[in-house]
Amino acid sequence: ASLSGDAISCKMLLGGSQHLSLPFPAHFTPTECCFKYAQKPIRHVQSFYETPRDCSLPAVVIVAASGDEVCADPKKPWVKRAMKKLQRKK
Repeated sequence: ASLSGDAISCKMLLGGSQHLSLPFPAHFTPTECCFKYAQKPIRHVQSFYETPRDCSLPAVVIVAASGDEVCADPKKPWVKRAMKKLQRKK
């Protein structure tokens, strides 16, 4: 099953202007942030990572077995369960 456009379009690369040359000064380092959460639980979770603390919306990015990345609310029970399950596998 394919994920909806809403679910996979919730991440964005932020930071310095595209016209800046690399390396960026520390305060212009690009950061991946989420701006909304997926509404439905994701099945077949492969991995996850948390967005940086400087993002305005705290989120967990769920990586599905298909490779799709989806922003999820870290307070939702299904997200907590998925994270615990993957952490136990390590």
